[in-house]
Amino acid sequence: MSKLFLKITMGRKTVTTAGQGEQMPSVAIPENHFVTVRALNANTGNIYIADSLTNVGIAANRFILAVGESIDLQIANLNLLWIGATVSGEGVEYIVEVD
Repeated sequence: MSKLFLKITMGRKTVTTAGQGEQMPSVAIPENHFVTVRALNANTGNIYIADSLTNVGIAANRFILAVGESIDLQIANLNLLWIGATVSGEGVEYIVEVD
């Protein structure tokens, strides 16, 4: 049986200062759902995604998104992710089905 209605949460997160990691906002992700995180199309540099502030700064422990690239993750809350940017003011957008 398919769903007739879909409830989603979406938003954006930018990094104030290049080289400084920032935690993603708290958004609960229901069990068996994914969040999609995509680097903004207006970015000019790379975005780093990691599981901690420390790991955002360690090349071997972070995932790199170039302009427009995305990743789907099955996690409990968006705030488990940290992002960094090579250019101040750049960031990501996210979308998750919540119902």
